[in-house]
Amino acid sequence: MNKLTFSIIIYFSIITFSLKAQDNLSLDKALSYALDNNFEIAITKLNDSIAKTNNSWAAAGALPIISFSGVSSNTRNFDIDQTTTPNQPAGNNTVAALSAGVNLNWVLFDGFKVRIRKEKFEQLEAISNGNSLAVIEATLQSTIRAYYQTLIEKEKLKVYEFIQKISADRYEYEKIKKEYGNSTSFDESRAKTVFMSDKANYINQKAVYNNSIRNLKYTLNLPDSISINLTDSLSAPNADFDSVQLVNDFIANNSNLKTMYINLELQKNEIKMAKADYYPTLTLSAGSDYTHTYIGYEEIKSTNTGADAYAKLALNYTIFKAGYRKRAVAIAQISETITTIEIEDMKRSLSNHLYNTLDLYKTQKEMLSATQESFKAAALNLELADEKFKNGTINSFNYRDIQLNYQQAALSILNTEGNLINSYTELLRLSGKIVSESKN
Repeated sequence: MNKLTFSIIIYFSIITFSLKAQDNLSLDKALSYALDNNFEIAITKLNDSIAKTNNSWAAAGALPIISFSGVSSNTRNFDIDQTTTPNQPAGNNTVAALSAGVNLNWVLFDGFKVRIRKEKFEQLEAISNGNSLAVIEATLQSTIRAYYQTLIEKEKLKVYEFIQKISADRYEYEKIKKEYGNSTSFDESRAKTVFMSDKANYINQKAVYNNSIRNLKYTLNLPDSISINLTDSLSAPNADFDSVQLVNDFIANNSNLKTMYINLELQKNEIKMAKADYYPTLTLSAGSDYTHTYIGYEEIKSTNTGADAYAKLALNYTIFKAGYRKRAVAIAQISETITTIEIEDMKRSLSNHLYNTLDLYKTQKEMLSATQESFKAAALNLELADEKFKNGTINSFNYRDIQLNYQQAALSILNTEGNLINSYTELLRLSGKIVSESKN
């Protein structure tokens, strides 16, 4: 299915399209518009930005913390009763003090926790990117399905319209025959019933088609007021998949599986973090303080200014922590085992789904070939039946059966094509090729 595969390449060069009140819409354009306007993709991009911002040595604690403090105080005392004491003049006095300091605290070693935290931030960023890729893949898949489902419903509408036209012609034919006395009221009534039934089917399919258009607009995040015209034609995929290569691609490229592998590395990181508590902590503290004090009486004034600097290293080691560290390591190791089991379970589940989808895809390809042959025979029968009905070789019941066979054969082709497209895109998503293969 070259057209479908080619269309997915749009992910690698997203172009913003501005749809007018009425615009043509190709699959390429639909994919670009979906990737540009999908709310989930917008949210994942913001989450990626958060993860990228957190992924720094500063956030991991590699840099020192520098702080500044400053205090200014002014006090004025009043001697209300003017009583003097020995060696102290009577009256008012003022005390003004200013102090400032710069302090540095730096953890030089804490059991390699800085490096471990940095690895964790890198893993969290990778998980965020993996989640974004999964959302993009799902958006591509849902857009492709919605686009082709709309085309299928449009083709079904043509089938019902064609059947309705045949029934309308037959109804008119029976009315004319009755006017000339060559038909009965029963034949006319039956022709009318068939026509009204086909008309109802057409009206119902028209509603289904309109709903598919609305669903496509919802997928693309387009306002319902916009009228779109799909320009691509319906084409079923015909690619052949090698089961061994498909499984290898699945193991190497499946976005959900890749995220689980990163989660496993994250759990290993938690084990290292728990073991880091067994190491001592070495901290450097340094700083400088400045003080200035002024004391003023009515006849005596005093000023004092001082400054100092300091630096110290502190080594701390926890000898006993009531078994906390041992429990933390054990829990982290159990969590790693759980994640490993979850990976195997996911791999087994997705592999089973992959094989089932591959078998379904192959079956649907064979079914499509069979339904196409069936349709050719039904179309020929319908063409021949029209003449036979008019010359009286077959009755109205036989003619109606042939009509319904044609309708069923035509709808069967469209349903099979839709199922084939769905299984094809599912195989591409499972194997991680819905995005990457289109680069070739």
